[in-house]
Amino acid sequence: MRKIVNLHILRALATIVVASAHAITRTNQWSELPAIIYVMADVMGAMAVDTFFVISGFIMIFTSSDLFGGRTGVAEFARRRLIRIVPLYWLATATEIALRARHHNAPGLSEVFHTLFFVPQVTHPGEPLRPVVGVGWTLNYEALFYVMFGLALFLPRRIGVPALLAAIAALVAAGGFVKPLTDTSAPTTVVTFLTDRIMLMFALGIVAGLVYERAGEDRRGFIRHPFRLAFALCGGSIAVLFAAGAGTHPPLGWELLLRAAVLLVAMVCLFGAPSPSGAPTRILSHLADASYSIYLFHFIIIVGLEKVWLAVFGAHGPVACVLTLAAAAHAGGLLIHLTIERPTTRLLQSLTRSQPTRDTAPAGVRRVGL
Repeated sequence: MRKIVNLHILRALATIVVASAHAITRTNQWSELPAIIYVMADVMGAMAVDTFFVISGFIMIFTSSDLFGGRTGVAEFARRRLIRIVPLYWLATATEIALRARHHNAPGLSEVFHTLFFVPQVTHPGEPLRPVVGVGWTLNYEALFYVMFGLALFLPRRIGVPALLAAIAALVAAGGFVKPLTDTSAPTTVVTFLTDRIMLMFALGIVAGLVYERAGEDRRGFIRHPFRLAFALCGGSIAVLFAAGAGTHPPLGWELLLRAAVLLVAMVCLFGAPSPSGAPTRILSHLADASYSIYLFHFIIIVGLEKVWLAVFGAHGPVACVLTLAAAAHAGGLLIHLTIERPTTRLLQSLTRSQPTRDTAPAGVRRVGL
């Protein structure tokens, strides 16, 4: 089965958007960038995070189909996820703690514990829940999804998958009794956090995976220019959003519009003709491989380099600063991937694999998993 190159590239593009959005947000604190740029960065950043979750749902169902129906599958799934997620996240947490300690602002033990074990916690009442590593809030959702997916693996696939989808839907529906589904504000309590509508993006990713499986090889790749269409979908959705007044007060249902666009973009990429080989594809492929490292460390790099920029150039050149911060974030994340993440992952995989097993998942697909 061919490698899903387009999904790999989509993940790289989402990573670029998130890092660039944070570079803009950080620079906007001292510059006079047009307000529309800041709002656009916020909207596109939200779409990128949703894209990560859709890809995660797709990858979990596509690479773990052979694990349903027993304890062995659950143990293997847990092993894969722990090795993939935990070591680098703990390293990022340790780095953040050390940086804060230098400024006598180290987090308390409770905050560190909750962060390390992916448990959401209210640290500032009335504000969005954030762990020690700010971007780690998405990993709390990932961890919840993994737990639910792991429980579903105890069941046969024909029962486990529908049960998982129903459980996610029920979780979000239950949250509607605590926080109306029409409320688009960020969750500020543990209950509203765990039952947020963003969990539905994992379910949509699973559905996308099921559709992709059923389509078969002969029905894939029929969209000739998938990324042109994907950009058009994103641009059209954002244009509609701004026309409806999102630049001031987001209209009711704006999240639904953007999340529908994210799902359509993912499906377009899945069923699009493979991107031609070449330098751009190779570069994006490398960035996709390093996306987890880039995601975890990009904000740390951005904040550190921004201080250097202000010390050298002062509050001048915001556009050049944004470009520099974004480029450094990607370069730094790629370096961390090559020197720390990849060697550590390979070592832990070799140490924890009890016996050689045949991996039934397509090798190219496994590379794009979260």
